[in-house]
Amino acid sequence: MSETYYRMRTLATLLGETPAILRYWEDAFGLTIARLPSGQRLYTPRMVERLREIQRLIRVEGHTVAGAKKKLRST
Repeated sequence: MSETYYRMRTLATLLGETPAILRYWEDAFGLTIARLPSGQRLYTPRMVERLREIQRLIRVEGHTVAGAKKKLRST
């Protein structure tokens, strides 16, 4: 059974964020994203959920990146 992967633009549209924000979050939270040989990013459903959690902490709960990192470590 193959796993579904999302490309950057699809994920950005799904989350309502820009690709630049997603790249920033990858760097800020130390996320490792799979890449195609061409360099395009591929996001697994697990990574999509992680990014949704980051988005919720920052956009909904109003945490800073540092605060969101702390919150993620405590869960």
